[in-house]
Amino acid sequence: QQQQQQQHNNNKSSSSKSLPVTGVVFHESRCGSTLVANSLIAMNPDAHCVYSESTPPLKALGICGDDFQRCSSTKAIQLVQDVMYLMGRTSDDEETDMFFKIQSAGTAHISTFTNAFPDVPWLFVYRDPVQVMMSHLSQGIKSANCVRTKSNPPPALQTILQDHGYSNPQDIGYELYCAAHLARICTSAVKELEEKESRRSRSSSRGSSSSWGTPVNYVQLPQYLYESWLPTILDRSITEEEISNIMKISTMYSKGRNGDKRQGEWHEDSEQKTKKASTQIIEAADIFLKESYDILENYHSQKEDELNHNNDGNDDGDGNSMFLDPKEEIEARAGEDDQQQQQQQ
Repeated sequence: QQQQQQQHNNNKSSSSKSLPVTGVVFHESRCGSTLVANSLIAMNPDAHCVYSESTPPLKALGICGDDFQRCSSTKAIQLVQDVMYLMGRTSDDEETDMFFKIQSAGTAHISTFTNAFPDVPWLFVYRDPVQVMMSHLSQGIKSANCVRTKSNPPPALQTILQDHGYSNPQDIGYELYCAAHLARICTSAVKELEEKESRRSRSSSRGSSSSWGTPVNYVQLPQYLYESWLPTILDRSITEEEISNIMKISTMYSKGRNGDKRQGEWHEDSEQKTKKASTQIIEAADIFLKESYDILENYHSQKEDELNHNNDGNDDGDGNSMFLDPKEEIEARAGEDDQQQQQQQ
């Protein structure tokens, strides 16, 4: 896709081009992802084009349905590539990189994105489960975004509820439903990381562009961006001015708007959220979210170990690369899809 994009650019006038997809941010919701988007644009406003929760990519990711019941995964992949290509069109010579922050609902379709852009690094931002739930429920438990589908849960969420022994969503409290909603998001990210890890373990080269997928905890922001993700994974040199720009924007309330009483200086509230959490919220978080949170924490630690090892030498000690070429990843995916179709037949 990136090669086709470059060829298309070469065939066009020099005044027009399409920016490459440099990186994508997926997230749990209410976990600091807006800070990531703001940091990416603030660090270099002239060179960075950042789309934060724009509608077209989300629509493209989910166009075929959760289980591709409306169209094939191939069509979904092509649409995602086309949408992001069109959104990258620019005549600004100073723009060099394009980033997307996808709505939390888009995480359910993360595999479609990684199939469309297997060589593009992505983040999954998450946070302490109780703190995320407190943020969701702070404006009124019945009007919270995480419980909007309680009267008609999507199939994937119903499965999560049933797996935990809750057959009827109408019979459970709002706290439990909110936690199950967030669990659907987090388990989608976990599943993608686990599938790529499995693919890597079967690969003779032991690497995988799963290394492009990185879970990052809210508490590590924004430092993780300029200390690790940008310089190491995106291979992007960071200037002192860019770090200063990121630090300045991180002191502002990330979702402040004109007229919003919350607009202005940002204050850390994690400890306060935890202290104010009810027993119902704590129990719901433990039931539905503790497992995925622990897995994400473990994957992040593994990622840091890999990056540190890679910095010591770009092999695993046996001369094998720690990263699988994107073409190998695509071939592995195609082989698995063929095998699944044969089993279904």
